[in-house]
Amino acid sequence: MKTPGQLSFFTSIDEIKSQDLAKIYLLDKLYFPAPWTKEAWESFFLNHHAWLLSLFYESKEGLASPVGFALWQNQSADSFSHLLKIVLDPNRRGLGEGEFILKNTLAYLHSHGIKNYFLEVEERNDSAIKLYLKLGFKTIHKKTQFYTNGDNALIMTLAV
Repeated sequence: MKTPGQLSFFTSIDEIKSQDLAKIYLLDKLYFPAPWTKEAWESFFLNHHAWLLSLFYESKEGLASPVGFALWQNQSADSFSHLLKIVLDPNRRGLGEGEFILKNTLAYLHSHGIKNYFLEVEERNDSAIKLYLKLGFKTIHKKTQFYTNGDNALIMTLAV
């Protein structure tokens, strides 16, 4: 396994540098199957008060650049968090970095009182499903035609 990069946590849009936001939009647009528009991202940050963005950085020659992220929406009153997106540059996949992002983000959320997690994953995304199962998630339901392209989703949960 490659040595992990740096992981930073953000709970306010004001904490994130503008060039990192631009990179988040680009990572989402390039590598997420159903990317959000920039307007959708801005609306999310404005209209949802309880969220966590884990931003994974690679350091090169003293400069840190985001190469992946996980976005969660938190419901602290109910002690649960919903994984909305996890994106990692495809050139970084298979190095254990997706697992690094998720493990550390789950630990961060747990330390802030979140004990239940859920997510949707495209039914044919075998590598993501394998990772979620490895981390203890369980499949509880299959939603047919969940995604706009008609693909099915598995609903997975984790309680710790």
